[in-house]
Amino acid sequence: MSTGALPPAGDWIRGISIKQPRAACILHGDKRIENRPRPWPWRGWMLLHTSQQTDRAALRLPPVARTIRGSELPTGAVIGVARLTGCHQDSDSAPPCGPWSEPGRWHLELDDVQELPLPIPARGHLGPGSPPRTWSTKSSSSSPTYARDLPKPPRTRTARAPAAPAPLPDRHHGALADRPKGGTDQEHG
Repeated sequence: MSTGALPPAGDWIRGISIKQPRAACILHGDKRIENRPRPWPWRGWMLLHTSQQTDRAALRLPPVARTIRGSELPTGAVIGVARLTGCHQDSDSAPPCGPWSEPGRWHLELDDVQELPLPIPARGHLGPGSPPRTWSTKSSSSSPTYARDLPKPPRTRTARAPAAPAPLPDRHHGALADRPKGGTDQEHG
């Protein structure tokens, strides 16, 4: 993984919300362009957040279907990190810069994409900006904030199985343990 210069203090990492399945294509495929309506002047590390909505029409696009086959598509969670290295728009007369670019849109150039070990549930927001404090912490190195540095998901309570009840006495033979082996619960007449 390459490292870049540290951003100014207090501006360590940003976040971007992306609908599924496009977010999965960034993590698991060769999608290194994210299309946006406006340019982003900011450069550096960002958290990849999946929005609550899934773009159902995109699921049928051949490059998307090939890329996400067999992948989980978590929504409403931080699922990875990437470095925003540039932003450009194709000229009207030029062909698209790649298979993932959309004409007339600004293309965010992503590099050093890394998936987090587990999705971290979080609410997203539209547009570029600093993620809510619940998403990340400041890092003192030039690398991104990793899952170990992010807030831990809330603990879930797991139900414990109740302790086994004591054996009930049998009407004819006393405690269950006193029964002859191979006996049944039916009365013998």
